[in-house]
Amino acid sequence: MIWLMSCRCMRSTDPKFFEIFTAVARLGSIRKAAMEFGVSTSNVSRLIASAEEDMNSRLIERRPSGVVLTDAGRVMREHAMQQVE
Repeated sequence: MIWLMSCRCMRSTDPKFFEIFTAVARLGSIRKAAMEFGVSTSNVSRLIASAEEDMNSRLIERRPSGVVLTDAGRVMREHAMQQVE
């Protein structure tokens, strides 16, 4: 959690990021989350990649069957869920 708070100028603090990230986590799919928000898959991918770069940590593992949250991703999901409540 400390790394989350120490991120400077994190672009991923945008409320829309939190909504999209929780959808990716809930659905286990970037494509399904993109469809839910009416945006392109590449936009969601770039948003997550940007957050990963900001935090210097992987949030998701991409697999043929979808995505799985890393430990950092699970922490981010909890934080994101608090932000969208």
